[in-house]
Amino acid sequence: MSGAGLSYTSCIVISVNLYNAEWSIGDLARRTGVGISTLRAWERRHGFPVAQRLASGHRRYSERDVDDVLEIERERRAGSTLDAALTRARTRRGLHRASLFATLRQALPHMAPAVLSKRAMLAISRAIEDEAATRAERPVLVGAFQRDALWRASAERWSDLSSSSQATVVLAAFGENRQRGSLFEVVVPPGSPVLREWAVVCDSPTFSAALVGVERLGPQPGSGSMRRFEALWTVEPIAVRDAVRTGCDLGREQCSHLGGALGESLREPVRATYDSIRAATSITNRIVTYLDRD
Repeated sequence: MSGAGLSYTSCIVISVNLYNAEWSIGDLARRTGVGISTLRAWERRHGFPVAQRLASGHRRYSERDVDDVLEIERERRAGSTLDAALTRARTRRGLHRASLFATLRQALPHMAPAVLSKRAMLAISRAIEDEAATRAERPVLVGAFQRDALWRASAERWSDLSSSSQATVVLAAFGENRQRGSLFEVVVPPGSPVLREWAVVCDSPTFSAALVGVERLGPQPGSGSMRRFEALWTVEPIAVRDAVRTGCDLGREQCSHLGGALGESLREPVRATYDSIRAATSITNRIVTYLDRD
């Protein structure tokens, strides 16, 4: 094609979808020069990069993940600390998650949520709390209770649990933030999906477990024994860490003092041990016991 003395040649435009997750963790390592073990350590300790999960559970990363990891390495060579570089990367990606249930759903793509009654949710919650009281060393605890009145029914138990915790974060529609020792009652703002969630999460080096349910809407949501929840529960340490990290992020957003209480606990490596299997058996036995009560 020509005109006005100029000639144009054909060109091929290649469009790259930065959000299409097609790379394995090995591909990501090869393209960035950052080792697989290092990438996995970043994800465990800092929550970044966040892989998309196939139905099989395999991780997949996007072109944008490649760019982000390369940018982290450039910042480190320029003198930035790893923690600061990863924090900026998370901020650029907007990886703050506003739902505990959505976080656990992403961490457990192979699991279908179960529809549970209030009675079943209470049995699993009590079982996790009991195990946390006997097994967890210096845990980080997160609870979502929807409303202040619902929190009050469990406040005494959670106050006892918090006495040996590094930090206990309680999320509900409180009137104001309150702190008592290591227990933080954090206001959940109107419109947050957490206001429909019931959650009990315990993350520690010796015991990890999480239950998160989102309340089904109905003619009278939140009324008595007829309440129903789409729920997931797990003792998989990596999934639990994801859930507790989201809960703590939500807490820090409303309560700046929480960050100091958490310290470095959420950056410690996540370890799956034989105790994880034993915990599943022990919790299941407790659940059955609670459900068998009249």
